[in-house]
Amino acid sequence: MILPTRNQLFVNTDQPDWDEMYNNHFANPVIQWRSFIGILVQWVASFAAWVLLGAVWAQIRGDQYDYNLNTTVLFNYVVSDTKATQNTIKAVGFGAIAIIIFQKLASKGSPIPVPQKVDIVRGRREAGWKDGWETREDEILQTFNVNSDQTSQKLKYGKESDPEQVPYSRVKRHSSHYQTFTEILIDALNQNLEPNGIGRIFFLNTVQAAAQFIFWLACTLLPRF
Repeated sequence: MILPTRNQLFVNTDQPDWDEMYNNHFANPVIQWRSFIGILVQWVASFAAWVLLGAVWAQIRGDQYDYNLNTTVLFNYVVSDTKATQNTIKAVGFGAIAIIIFQKLASKGSPIPVPQKVDIVRGRREAGWKDGWETREDEILQTFNVNSDQTSQKLKYGKESDPEQVPYSRVKRHSSHYQTFTEILIDALNQNLEPNGIGRIFFLNTVQAAAQFIFWLACTLLPRF
């Protein structure tokens, strides 16, 4: 667990980092696969939950439960212009409210710098230099990044390096280039299934649920003609 070193609430000094958003989020293969996995899990989990609740409700209702799937009604729902328009309005409404919630929350403070999940690379010195190990300067940068999704404090050192002898945090330059698809998949699963990822998903789902609730709450105020 990472505790804040100072209060950042109501101190809104940060600005959007467009390079971080593009390179380390939208164009990052780990984030892409993390999102694919999340979408699939939520789709399967939602369907399974409603099937399970339907089975429970069928037991409660008994003979009064309608077991007819009625594919004609489902087909009409898909191709109906009225249904398409109302679903579009809902999608736009949910999205607009979610945007307001995200921006309002972001305006309440500034991110607290946290250690990234990084590799400290140790390599042999170039030919002509004396034997030994040293950190390659062209592959290091600041450990702390307030916008990175990598928030683990775990640092991986070379086999002949000592973490206690590292004078200050220097890390391998963040890159979205992975050697194998397995590495991408494992990293994506880590970001979804480790506690930090579960917390992120819970936050996003909470905002989505709040946006839908607010939308339908506003709908209760609409007059009927």
